[in-house]
Amino acid sequence: MKPTRLTVFAAAAFAAITAALAGCNRPGGPSGDDGSHSTDNVLWRDELFDYAIDTILNRLEEFDSGEMRQQTINRLDQWVRKQKPQEDWQPDPMIAGISGETSAAGRQLVAFAEKIAKLQQDAAAAGPEPAAGLAAEARALGQRLADVAVRFGLIEIARQAEQLLVLADQLGAIEAGGADSAEKAASQARGLVAQIPVAEVGRIGIELVAYGQVIDPALLAFPVTDSFTFQEAVWLRNVAAWASGEQLDDPVKPALALFDWVVKNIQLERTVPTLGQRAAPLVKKPWETLFLGRGTAIERAWVFVLLARQWNLDAALLGLLGEGGQEPAPTRLWAVGVLIEGDVYLFDPSLGLPIVKPGGWRLGELGLTGQPATLSEAAGDDAVLRQMDALQEGDYPVRKEDLQHVVALVEASPGYLTQRMKLVESRLTGDERIVLSSDPSAQAARFKQSPQITDAVLWPLPYQVLWQEIHYGQERFQWQQQNIFGSVFGSALWKARAYHFKGVFTGDPSATQLYQLARQSDFAVSVAHLDAQTEADVRAAKIDASYWLGLVVGQSGNYAAAEDYFRTRVLAVDPDGKWRHGAVYNLARVCEATGRTAEAIELYESDKDAPGLSGNLVRARWLKKLSGAEEETSPARPKGEKETPAPAAASPTDARPEAGKTAAEENQAKPAPEAEPEQPRDK
Repeated sequence: MKPTRLTVFAAAAFAAITAALAGCNRPGGPSGDDGSHSTDNVLWRDELFDYAIDTILNRLEEFDSGEMRQQTINRLDQWVRKQKPQEDWQPDPMIAGISGETSAAGRQLVAFAEKIAKLQQDAAAAGPEPAAGLAAEARALGQRLADVAVRFGLIEIARQAEQLLVLADQLGAIEAGGADSAEKAASQARGLVAQIPVAEVGRIGIELVAYGQVIDPALLAFPVTDSFTFQEAVWLRNVAAWASGEQLDDPVKPALALFDWVVKNIQLERTVPTLGQRAAPLVKKPWETLFLGRGTAIERAWVFVLLARQWNLDAALLGLLGEGGQEPAPTRLWAVGVLIEGDVYLFDPSLGLPIVKPGGWRLGELGLTGQPATLSEAAGDDAVLRQMDALQEGDYPVRKEDLQHVVALVEASPGYLTQRMKLVESRLTGDERIVLSSDPSAQAARFKQSPQITDAVLWPLPYQVLWQEIHYGQERFQWQQQNIFGSVFGSALWKARAYHFKGVFTGDPSATQLYQLARQSDFAVSVAHLDAQTEADVRAAKIDASYWLGLVVGQSGNYAAAEDYFRTRVLAVDPDGKWRHGAVYNLARVCEATGRTAEAIELYESDKDAPGLSGNLVRARWLKKLSGAEEETSPARPKGEKETPAPAAASPTDARPEAGKTAAEENQAKPAPEAEPEQPRDK
């Protein structure tokens, strides 16, 4: 596949990460003006900032060009290097010092690898104690790496730490006189030293140094990868601006509207791609999840938390400590809690539903709605949680006893904690305002006001994803190339997604117009004489665009057109394809909105292998009850009564590694009818 300009840029960007983020080590210029700078130079720097911000805020769709990304970040970098550090800025206490500690551990690991390499080279001429003192050094380094691994949850670093500690024990036993003679002890020590994979150890050390630089909050320079950080924040800001709804009489309603947007627009997935020989599960960044429109429950939760942030709402993932709250860390990740006026409101990304307060279900003109319960309500009355049972009483795997000891996992992605982003944010007001920073310590303190929240801690997932990007750089980039940058209609779809997130649905340019560009007619495809793979890619892009058009017209209230896209142009064309579950779900929501409750129920119950089946069955159950289709006395069957149970609601981390595409995903899509439905209105 021919690389796009964005592909080339992304490759360079991620290569720069593994090389300690090209530009991060450059000496910065003097801070502020030293008296020799003319007014023209000051104005020039302001123009650099204004031009870059205008591109980021208003022309983000042009970020499909790698050149545009590079130019924009270069301008911001030139600007920020002449700024005075904020006098009152300090790293957040939650992450203070971790950048330097991590880089120092990496440098120590590199030095250790160099020492081992020299010992291996000199083994033939080594004396009787070639590794004297090495046991203590390996133990100290192993413990230091273990501390880093625990803090961020980095599996590869934990594995390296364990190997060093085992080596320390083995060398220590030799040094303590476990061998029969000094000569035998030296031989055993040399044998252990010879087995150490120096190249791998050194590479991990270099990666840790780079990682420490990436998470350095004080850095007053913009690495090229910050273009994706800006892009993500702007996409989230744009969605939050219109998807939060127009009902502002109740502060909970915007959160409910944003959560519902996530559920409709991010199809729930159970399987995930993997990286490396050990098949580490790949976790998508929020911007990747947004672009693809698919994600696991944890990826849904992450997007929702950041959307809430753009609406100035505190949101955090909630973890359960288990019975008695004796576990040192959450044993289960459960729901997203949104803090509104002192109460923590509950949203389950696996079910795709809020945890609903007693009597909170309503069947209105546009379908089923649920008023979110608070954590205190759910912890005080098990009936709240039993409303989330799908088929039989108790099949929702959370009890009120589980909610007496809850941990709030506070989102604090490294980019939101940097001085450079705070500087940019402070200059943006009015319509330009965008949230680029966060205060996790203050947020944690607010969450801990809830009686059920035992602790509030840093959520390590964003740091794990950043580590993946460094440690599995090439493999992760290849995944991006295959799934994001390498589309045959990459430019059109990229721009279409940007306009979709803006809520620009009509006109030229617009999301609708650009999605249509990716929907090539069957005749055009047939006469183009494409090779088999390219033709398959073209047809797949057409189905992607059709699905997203269904979401666009549905958001605009054009339910007839939405039904046509989901039913005729996605499900009829590719009934077992990647959008099947999302199309069935959104088609059922269309049926709800048009008063066809029985048809909606049938659709929810029909998708038996959907990752979100439990949530679908809960919706179906309450639709039956509120529409009179089910007897009032049987909202859920008592335990013991025979009935095929619904799958347990997946926890946000309940994702399986992807073994490979299904045969249906590999098949070429059949041609769709070409008659176009009525187009949407702008939001």
